[in-house]
Amino acid sequence: MSLSTFVKVGNVNNLSDARYCAGMEVNLVGFPMDGSAGITAETFNEMSSWLSGVEYVGEFINTPLEGIAEILEQCNFSYIQTDDISLIGSLPDLPVILESNVQELEEVPDNLPIAYLVVSGNAEGTLSNDNLAQLERLSGSYKILLGAGIRPDSINTMLKELPVHGISMKGTDEIRPGYKDYDELADILELLEVES
Repeated sequence: MSLSTFVKVGNVNNLSDARYCAGMEVNLVGFPMDGSAGITAETFNEMSSWLSGVEYVGEFINTPLEGIAEILEQCNFSYIQTDDISLIGSLPDLPVILESNVQELEEVPDNLPIAYLVVSGNAEGTLSNDNLAQLERLSGSYKILLGAGIRPDSINTMLKELPVHGISMKGTDEIRPGYKDYDELADILELLEVES
């Protein structure tokens, strides 16, 4: 089995989510490396030793450049993700993923040196005509991973009709170590499964 579109799952802070994503053959698994939900470099290295077949994203919010560089020395990431446009161009030498809220897309210029643009927002919400116009504008410059407005009842239609490269979803906390409810991820990923 494989997935019919490019998928990034971010905010992965436990081995259960990480292994589930690898087993479902998602493309990118993002690990929060700062903030209250962040994990340590040691925890990332332990989790990634159990995984194969996916690329790793170090997700940084409100982390100064020195802090990012320090973590990158200890971790083997394929990408760096930030929501701070001002850091782009100053980040260490890895491909960059920029995350922008769907309501702030008009502030994203179309000439940034980034690998992907993650468009976040309320997963249950709908995309306005203005949101759709901004997606269209930015799709000429970037590979867009849509994380806003994704619902099981409309995911396949959205992927056909919108100018996006794939989707972005978020992992959730474990109920307790080793126990996990995959409903949110599974509902979408199972709809995207295709025979390989």
